[in-house]
Amino acid sequence: MRIILCDDDAHLRVVLRSVVVARGHEIVGEAETAASAYSLLAAEQPDAAIVDLALREGSGHDLARRAAAQGCRVIVFSAFVDSFESRSLVDAVVDKPDFQALEAAIDMLSNRATRDDRWREGQSDRRQQKDAATERPLPTSPVEEPAAFYQALGEAVPGDILMFIDIQDSSLDAAESLAAAARGVIRAHDRLMRRDLQLSVLLVDCTPEAPVAVAARLTQAWDATAYRSRWVWRHTMLTEAESPADAYQRLRSPPA
Repeated sequence: MRIILCDDDAHLRVVLRSVVVARGHEIVGEAETAASAYSLLAAEQPDAAIVDLALREGSGHDLARRAAAQGCRVIVFSAFVDSFESRSLVDAVVDKPDFQALEAAIDMLSNRATRDDRWREGQSDRRQQKDAATERPLPTSPVEEPAAFYQALGEAVPGDILMFIDIQDSSLDAAESLAAAARGVIRAHDRLMRRDLQLSVLLVDCTPEAPVAVAARLTQAWDATAYRSRWVWRHTMLTEAESPADAYQRLRSPPA
């Protein structure tokens, strides 16, 4: 990916540069003010931007929103993420200085299959948009709130696959990073929810081999991060004999 760095701390930009380059991506510009970042966006048309919210000569909040609206993938990397109210607009929000989570977010973006596979705020009809291959509504955010995930689960059909991933001996930060990595290795119309240290994934209109493929891709993405937490997964294919809700409850708790 072609990435720009937007941070007013020159020393931190050196660290960010090394993180991005080490992961095989190209830095095409650096900006220490919002004003200079706008010029970079126009001149370079980058694939992604890493944005600090506390920029001078303009607003990092506005920069993140404008970059996303222009089709640039955005990772907000800031110590002030609690003040950012447009999380659904950007691709990832990472607390500075959690470089492990930042690495996972960068890997998530690079694992996305297509440039257009992203979620954008301002699309009021997003819930009604349907994937051409499945005729199912697309998720409204990368990692969904429980209500949205349960609604999708209630509309699941036989042949869909429910998958659970449990992260072991770890923290919520690691679980959030695993969720970001998981979003990067599933398809646009698949659904994902995180609750504490557990991920729930609904694979829509998939083949029986899909869970194994997802686990393999997730392993590759996770191994590329600095986290060393272990995770385990299990799955079930939905059938006519069991409701999606019952399948969820049965699979939710790992076997003793």
